[in-house]
Amino acid sequence: NEGINDILCKPPNTNLRIREFPKIGMQVVGATEKYVTSPEDIFKCLSVGTSNRAVASTNQNERSSRSHTVFVLNVEQKLLDGSTKNSRLNLVDLVFSSHI
Repeated sequence: NEGINDILCKPPNTNLRIREFPKIGMQVVGATEKYVTSPEDIFKCLSVGTSNRAVASTNQNERSSRSHTVFVLNVEQKLLDGSTKNSRLNLVDLVFSSHI
């Protein structure tokens, strides 16, 4: 049942693979990348991902997420002198486990 799905596209791409690249680190090969220019664009991506997320009924909750979600935001700032600054923000939502 374990698998990596891209929930930013419809229908979601399934069974993606993680690879490690020497210069950029860990990467999900084939995952959707969106170019955004505003907070509204970011929220739209989050909304699409949320609506495509796998959910099912459990004993704890009628509409429970059955998956972890990782949203990676790469930020590039172009400075007046022509240089750039880059940052990466990882937002992670983990499945709640009642069997701890």
